[in-house]
Amino acid sequence: MEKSGKIQLTLLKTWTLESDAREFKVVGRKNRALLTYLAMEQGRSHTRESLADLLWCSAGDTRARASLRQGLASLRANLAGSGVQINETATNGIEIASGTLSIDAFFLDDEALQPPSLEKLLKASQRLPEVLSDLMGLSQPFDEWICALRERLSDVALNALKSFYATNGQRPEDRIAAGRAALQLDPLSEHAVRAIMEANVDMGQTASALRIYDSFHEMLAVQMDAEPSAQTQDLAVAIKLGKQATSQTFEQSDVTPRSTASQAITTLAVIPFETLGTKEIPRFVVVGLLERITGLLASLPAPQVISSNSSRVFLEAPPQPKEVGRTLNADYALMGSVFVMDDKATVSTQLVDTQDERVVWSAAYEYALSDFLKLQVPLAEEIMSVVSPSVDQELLRRAHMLNDADIGPHQLVIRARDILFGLENDTFEHAGILLQRAANTGPHFALAHLRLAEWHSLGLWEGRAKGANQEALEFHAQRALTLRPGDGRALAFRAHTRFMFDRAHDEALRLIEHALRAGPNDSETLSNCIVAQAHSGEVDAAMEIAEKALRLSPLDPWLFRTQHFASIAYYSGGDFEKASELGLASFQKTPNYLSNVRATIAALVAAERLEEARPLVDHHHTLEPHFSVNAFVPKHGFRLEKDRILYGARLKKAGLNA
Repeated sequence: MEKSGKIQLTLLKTWTLESDAREFKVVGRKNRALLTYLAMEQGRSHTRESLADLLWCSAGDTRARASLRQGLASLRANLAGSGVQINETATNGIEIASGTLSIDAFFLDDEALQPPSLEKLLKASQRLPEVLSDLMGLSQPFDEWICALRERLSDVALNALKSFYATNGQRPEDRIAAGRAALQLDPLSEHAVRAIMEANVDMGQTASALRIYDSFHEMLAVQMDAEPSAQTQDLAVAIKLGKQATSQTFEQSDVTPRSTASQAITTLAVIPFETLGTKEIPRFVVVGLLERITGLLASLPAPQVISSNSSRVFLEAPPQPKEVGRTLNADYALMGSVFVMDDKATVSTQLVDTQDERVVWSAAYEYALSDFLKLQVPLAEEIMSVVSPSVDQELLRRAHMLNDADIGPHQLVIRARDILFGLENDTFEHAGILLQRAANTGPHFALAHLRLAEWHSLGLWEGRAKGANQEALEFHAQRALTLRPGDGRALAFRAHTRFMFDRAHDEALRLIEHALRAGPNDSETLSNCIVAQAHSGEVDAAMEIAEKALRLSPLDPWLFRTQHFASIAYYSGGDFEKASELGLASFQKTPNYLSNVRATIAALVAAERLEEARPLVDHHHTLEPHFSVNAFVPKHGFRLEKDRILYGARLKKAGLNA
C-alpha cells in the first residue's frame, strides 16, 4: 500500500485531504461530512444508526442505512493508498483509529508543548466562525454538530489568545491584536476589552483606550441593555484620572488575592495527572484528560475553572497544592495520578484546598488500560459529578463560620440553597433574601440569577413565598442565560419553567435539545430536562435521562429533587412501582416537598398501594389544608387532557380534597 507521509485534513481553509505527495479527492458533500465527523472523533466508535441519523435523518431507516453503506464504500475507495482506514469494531461500530489523521483545527492541542504563534492564532481565529460552511445545510443534526464544533474550537482559541493579551511580557501591539481577535470570537469578552485598553495606555494612546471603552459601553447598552462590569468601569475611570493603568491593573482586576477570597467567585485548577507504573502513558492521553475534565467542569456556572492552557505549566513536574494557589491563584486544585500495572489503569484523584492543603474529597477508579489509553472511559464525567457538590459543601462549611454580611455572592448562593433543602416555610423567605443579595453584589454572576429564578419557581409552584412572582422568575432566568449563553443548566431550567408555568411543550423540548448538547454529563442539567420530556410524550428519553441523572448525583444534596423528577418519568411510562419507590425515597429526604408528595400519592394509587398513600395524604392536608384537586389539575403539565384527568382522579381516590 502506498504511503506518502501522514495525511492531513484541512478545515481552516478550503476543505482538503492531502499528504506530502498527493491530494485525495473525496466525492460528494455528504461523504466529506461523514469523513470529517469520523476524523474529528478519531478513536471513538460510532453505531451505524447514529451515523445514519446524523446525515440521512430525513430518510427512512432502511434508506438511511443503505445511504450510509454507500457513503462508507465510496470513502474507502477515495482513501485507497492513503493509509487511512475506516474500521469496523468488534461491536459493529465504525471508527477511524486515533492518530490516523492530522487535522489543522487541532493545532492548539497538538502543539501543547510549543504554544502556537500569535500569527497562526490570528489566522485561525478569522476562519473559525466559518469552519465547514460549505458543509452546512446537509441535515439539521449535522448543522448542530458543526455549530457545537465551532464553539468548542473557539473556546480553545480564546484561551490561547488570552495567554497573549493577558500576559505582562507581551508587546502592546501583540496584546491589542490578540484582544481584537478574541472579541471577534466573543464580543462580550471584557477581559479582552480591558487588555486592549491597557495596551493602548502603555503605548501612550489614552484617547484610543477611552474610545474603545465608549464603543464597548454603547454596544452593551444597545444589544443587552447592560453596562460594563465594575472592573472595566474602574479601569476607564483610572485612565481618565491619569492614573497608571498597565497590565498590572488588568491582572489585579481579574484575580482576587486569597486575603479577600470570601468576596470572590471560587476558582479551581485541574492539574495534569502524574503517571506512575510499569508502562509509559502517551503524553496526549494526559493532555486529553486534562482538557476533558477542565472542559466539563468549566461548563458549570461555578466554581470558575482555570484554563487548561495555564495549568499545563505543571505537565513536567507535579506541584504542591500551595504552589498551585500561588501560581494560578486557585482556591482548590484537582490533582491525581495514573498507575499502570499489566492491563489495568488505576486513577487516584483528590480535591485539595490550596491554602491549607487539606483534602476535601478523594476517590480512585480502575479501567481497562486499552480503554483508558483511547480516552474511552467515563473518568471526567465521574469526577465532574462529585467535584462541584464537594466544593459547595466546603464553601458551606466556611460560610457557617461567618455572618451573612461577610461572605461573597458564591457563598451566599451556597448558604441559601442549604436553607432551601428542607423547604421550610419559616426559612424560605430568608433564602430568597440571601439570593437577592448575591444577585445584587454579583450582578454578573450568572449562578446567583439562576438560583434566584429557581427560588421564585419553587415559591410559586409550592406556594411558599409571598414575594415570589413570575415576572421576577422570567427576569432572572433570562439574565442567567444572557450572562452565560449556551449554559446547559440555565437552558434546562428555562425549559422546565416554560413547560411548567406556560405549558409551552414544544418550546421546552427545543430548549432541552440545546441544554443536553451543552451539558450532557451534568446531573442538574439532565434533571431539569426530565419532567418536560415525560409530560410532553417523550417518555423513553425522560426515563433514560433520569437514570443518568441519578447515577451522576452521588453527593448532590438536591438528590431528592432528581428522585422526584425521575419518579414522574416512570409514572408517565407506566412503571408505577419504580415511580413509587423513587417518590418515597425523595419523601424520606424532604417530606415538605409538596410536588413530590402529590406525585408519590398518584404513583402509589396507580400501583394499587392505596394504604401506603394514606400517611402522605394526611401530611399533604397538614402542609396545604386548602388544596383542591379540581383547581390544581388544569394547571398540571401533562400535554394530554386525559392524563391530567386520570392524575386528578388518582389524587381524589387517595383522599385529597376535590
